[in-house]
Order: sequence, then structure tokens, then C-alpha cells
Amino acid sequence: MRISKSISLVIILLLSLKTMAQQERFFGIRSYSGEIGISTLFKKQQSISPAITDYQESTTVSGGLLLNAQSYVWTPKFFLFDVSAGYNPVSGQNMFLVTPDRNEVRTLKRLVLRATFLEDKPISLHLFKNYNENFTKRDLLTDVKNMGDAMGASLKISNRLSPIVVDYRENNWKQEEIEKDRVSNNTHRALWVKTERSFSQTNRLTLDYHHNEYKYHGFELTKTNNTNDMVDINHSFFFDTLKTQGLRSKVNFIDQRGNQSFQRAQVFESVNLNLPSNFNLTGNYQYSRNVRPVSTLNMHTAKAQVNHQLYASLKSSVYVEYTKIKQTAFDERDFRFSGSLRYTKRILGGNTLNINYSYFRLGQKVDRKQVMPHVFDEEVTISDNEIVLIDNPFVDLNTVVVTDLTGVTRYLPNIDYLLFESGEFVEIQRIPGGLIAEGSIVLVDYVHQQNADHRFALIRHSVETEVILFNRLIRLYARASKQKYNHIESSGLVGLRPFRDLNYGAIFNYGFLTGEIEYRLFDSSIGPYRMLGYQLQASETLAKRLLFSLIASRKKFQRLDQESTEFYMDVYGGLTYKINPRSKVDVNIGYRNQQGRLLDLDLFTARLQYSVSFRLISMNVGGSIYRRDYLEEAIDYNNFYVQLMRRF
Repeated sequence: MRISKSISLVIILLLSLKTMAQQERFFGIRSYSGEIGISTLFKKQQSISPAITDYQESTTVSGGLLLNAQSYVWTPKFFLFDVSAGYNPVSGQNMFLVTPDRNEVRTLKRLVLRATFLEDKPISLHLFKNYNENFTKRDLLTDVKNMGDAMGASLKISNRLSPIVVDYRENNWKQEEIEKDRVSNNTHRALWVKTERSFSQTNRLTLDYHHNEYKYHGFELTKTNNTNDMVDINHSFFFDTLKTQGLRSKVNFIDQRGNQSFQRAQVFESVNLNLPSNFNLTGNYQYSRNVRPVSTLNMHTAKAQVNHQLYASLKSSVYVEYTKIKQTAFDERDFRFSGSLRYTKRILGGNTLNINYSYFRLGQKVDRKQVMPHVFDEEVTISDNEIVLIDNPFVDLNTVVVTDLTGVTRYLPNIDYLLFESGEFVEIQRIPGGLIAEGSIVLVDYVHQQNADHRFALIRHSVETEVILFNRLIRLYARASKQKYNHIESSGLVGLRPFRDLNYGAIFNYGFLTGEIEYRLFDSSIGPYRMLGYQLQASETLAKRLLFSLIASRKKFQRLDQESTEFYMDVYGGLTYKINPRSKVDVNIGYRNQQGRLLDLDLFTARLQYSVSFRLISMNVGGSIYRRDYLEEAIDYNNFYVQLMRRF
């Protein structure tokens, strides 16, 4: 209610700005604009589940007002003030339901305030205040209400010796999953101080200090409170004015207190040199010390790489790396060596042949000290199109904790993700509609049973061939990899993953049409699978009036060790027809079908909208259909709406 009153007061203030500007000479308006609108929505929804059948039918009326203004005091460079306010009150029942549509966000309340003092002066101050309340539909499955409140200030002090920036931000956001009745609250306060000194064009030193406070009150009463302080020192010294060669140094220290306490210190040194005869050398050394309540880690890493370009057709590289790790649970030494060749050749009158070969060798020696070590912050990229395994074998499933990259938001098993045992390893898979987005990186903590003392050499060969024909009309590719282990010395080493990976396919690109067929066979003792995929894309504009697009894909996964099959199919089509410069028709249709372990989904969406405008008045008339069968619940949703807007 307080936010609604604040937005109303701001709107009243904006409407009176012009009168004030005429009365007071020291006050001026640079620009102002706005939009007012009203819409009516009629909708029906039926939900059927094993426990209950629910039917809803309602009509809602909503009105909206959006105003933008930029004003100043004395001159724009002394005090500049920007205001943007929007308010969309809704009347009617069940107003929280979002019209199912791809990537659609419906904003209820919005307030943006920005002020700048003494712009382009040696000392300047920037202030902002934002509030936003909107509805989204995550993965087209979960209705979500988001409320965000942010404020901050930035002070810049410019001088020849060492300019300084002081920045403070506070963000509070609340997220409600309406149908599941899940609520999470996040608070982040951050202070950042930065200064830098340039001794010359090629010599620069920067110093950063960060203070962060994170608070998270999540689903099922999960709570996280962390506070950290971090110092960064960076120094760059280049040997040439183009800054292609030089030395870089970095020192970093972070001290975190709270639910996930640790101290980490890092030192990083690197060099980049361009050598005669088209050779390039890069090298670096890194030291890291990480102290946690249950473990301490010290790590030294040295790397070097030499690249060489022979004419325009052949590029080669050699890479070496040595790592020494001393941890509470184990001592480890790794030596990595790799080499690669890339050959490109024009063949058969303008066609192209690309051949890549790479060799990789890892020598590893591990001396165990504890049987059940704790792993922290293992980065895992979640993908619907791949089998994703946690790195170590024999994971205790009861100890697995999955969070976002900040370590603050904690995801819940069987709601946001699923865990499956795959031999000695554990597979992690996201649940559509949960908090984990497709392709995102998460952090995983867990305890696992450690391998015995061991020593081995891992060897991997990879070959990739690509032929591009008929001015990129057809692209044929094939990739093959083989990984094996030699010189194994262990009293009980498990979890090694020798494999043979074969992947080939074809891509064609003809005008507005692009298609691909892909086959992959991953043969391994851990997580073997066979995949066959198809994809078709089309996009074209006809006579400057008709624009259409189509994306369709289908993938079939066969898990060879479990004799199970999974299917994924997505189809999305869009069409826009411009009747005249002031009116158009938009049609969007989507279909998603997924069949697999605990993730069966059948989803259909469609929307038709007619838009027309006359001078400053515009109108939208349309309707949508939403059919979903997911996790033993079927939803049938239909709506019809009319929207009328006037700009000024």
C-alpha cells in the first residue's frame, strides 16, 4: 500500500512539473512523456489432478498509467533528475494468473528515480531508487510474482593522481511461486571502493575493496546469511602501446563469515609475448589458499602455452600445466600436456576443408588422508540436452547442497532438481519450472567416499573434420574422441571414465531455411548414451508485410546402461502480418513434449492478437490458449482481452 501511495504521489508531482517550471526560473524540464491505458480480460481455467478438480472463470479490468520526465535545477550539469512511474491496478478475482506466453512479463508497479549532481565535474554524485512488481511464467510452467526494491549511490572523485569511485547498493527482492505457495526473500547490500593510478600509458595499478552482505530466507525455511570483505589489487605493465604484450599481476583476498564461512587468498602472475616467426608465448603462475571450518587447501599452478601460425592454413599450439594441491583430505600432483593442430584448406573451387587434431595427457598422483572428504563450490553447468554428472564417485546423496553462483540461493531437491545414481556417480537434472534455468551454472557441495591412493596417466585423442560446400549451403562434420588410462597404480581405484565418443551430422543453410541432423554415440562405463537429434529453423519477410519464423527440434536419448529412452520435442512458430502501417496481426504457437524419468510434459500454447493505432491511440484485441499436462496435473486455460492505450 505504501508503494502504491508513493507512485500516486510521484504521478501527481510529474503532472505539476510544467506549471512549476513556468513559475520558477531555476527549474526546467527537458522532456516528459507518458501513456494511459485500460484493458479487459476474460479467462477460464480448469485444473485436474489426482487429488482435486478445480474450475475458475473470471473477468478482470485493469488500468495503467506510465509517466516519464527529466528535469533540472539551474542547469542540467548541476542537478539532473529523472522520474519514471507506472501503476497498473487490477480489479477482479484471480488477478495473479499470467497470460501464458513466451518470455512475457506483466508489470504491475514500477518506480524509477535517478538524480545526478555536478555531472562532468571533479566531484559528482549519482543517486537512484527503483521499485518493480511484476508477474512472469517460468519455463511456461510456474506462475511467479516478483517484487524488487533497490537503491544506491555512486560518488566519483576525479583527480590526476588517483581517481576514486565509492558505490553503495542495496537490493531487496521477493519471489512468490503462486500455485506452489513458495516464497523466497533476498537481500544484498554492497559497498565498493575503487581507485587507480596510471604511471604511464602502459603501466596501471588498480585497487578495489568490496563489502557484501547476503541474506536469503528461502523455501521450506531455508536460511542463508553471509558477509564478506574482499580486496583486489591489479597491476598491468605492457611492453608496447598496442597492449598486446606485457605482464599482469593480481592479488585477491576474501574473508567471509556466516553460514558458509571461509578465507581465501590468491596470487596470480601472467606474461604474454609475441616472438619471432609467428610464435606467441603465454604463461602464468597462481597460488591459492582456501581455509574453511572443516578443511584447508593450498594450491600452486604453473601454466605455459606456445602458439604458432604457419601461413594462413596451419595453426599449432603446445600447452603444459603443473598443479600441486595440499588439502586436509588429500595431497595431489597433476601434470597436463596437450598439443593441437588446425588445418584449413580451400578445395574444389571455393569449398573449405577444416581438420583439427588434439592430444591430451594427464598424469595424476593422489595420496589420501581422509576417507570422506567434503567438496565445496563445484561448478556444474545444467543442461537439458546433456547428461551432467557430479565430478567425484560415491557421493553421499544426503549431503548434496545446490546453490546459485553467489552461494546464497539454495535450490531444493525434487522441486528444482533431481539426483539419479549412475553407477558410482550421481547425475543432476533440473526440473522445468523450478528456479534453475536451462544452461545455468550452479555450485554443488557434497561429501563423497574418496578413492584409494592412486597414480595413473589419462590419454585422450580427438579428431574433428568439417567440410563446407557450395558457399556454405551444406556443412558436414564428424568428431571422434577416445580416452584411456595407462600406468594405473592403486589398491582400489574406481570412477575412471574411459570412453569413445563419436559425433557426426550435417547442416544445410538455404536462404531463409536452416536445418541440422546430429547423431552421437557416447560409449563409456559411466553414463553411456546414444542421441539422435533434428532441428529446423525458418525466418523470412515477404513483400515487407508478412514476417514468419519457425523453430522445431526433436532429440532422442537412449541411456545404454539403464535401457531407458527420453524424448524432447519443441516447436515454436510466429507470424506477423502488417495490414497497413497502423495495423497488424500477430500469431504465436508453441508446443513442447518431454518424456523421461519423472519429467513427462505435454504443453501447447497459442496466441492471436490484432493491433491498430490512430495517431496517439492504440488498441490490442486478442486471445490465448494454454494446455498443459505435467506431473499428473492437467491445466486447460483460455482467455480473451481488449487493451486500449493513449500516449502523450
